[in-house]
Amino acid sequence: MVLNKVKIMNKKELLIEEKENVVYSYWNGKGKHQVEHDLMWRLIPESGEFICPENIKLETAIESVRKLSRVYYDFNNNGCCNSVESVFEMCYECGGSGWEYNRWDEEEEERDCQCCGGDGKIEIEEKISEQYEDIVSDLESYVDDESLTKIIVNYDSDKLEEFADKVINESWLRFINLK
Repeated sequence: MVLNKVKIMNKKELLIEEKENVVYSYWNGKGKHQVEHDLMWRLIPESGEFICPENIKLETAIESVRKLSRVYYDFNNNGCCNSVESVFEMCYECGGSGWEYNRWDEEEEERDCQCCGGDGKIEIEEKISEQYEDIVSDLESYVDDESLTKIIVNYDSDKLEEFADKVINESWLRFINLK
């Protein structure tokens, strides 16, 4: 008779194992500065900007959290389809026609261009879309870190978490008037 060994764990061991398996992300509500984020988020209006002319520091801090959340949402929910756009140029192989002469098959004289797939254009780069340029630029200068553009274009979720940590931490310090 073979007995299966069952590991019996006490409550402390379960909590340690659970903590080791946690993915720290604002997307799942477990970001490094989640409590601070949630407290500041309460000030963000349902639509539009947070405006507080009597306290520009507070306005900047809360607006930075709002802008970060907008970028973060597009990144995680939409795969950056709103924040990143592709730049195309005319295909050099087919001259933009989308087809090429098929010298290998006598029955099929023309075929879709193998370089562009028949589109007549090829992607040469990806860049931040016009509607997100100011948001990304504002966030990068807010924390003096020019990496957000690269993070979004390269779709690097680990680096986005680190950038989000910086923005939320900086906002929190301003929020509680330490900076």
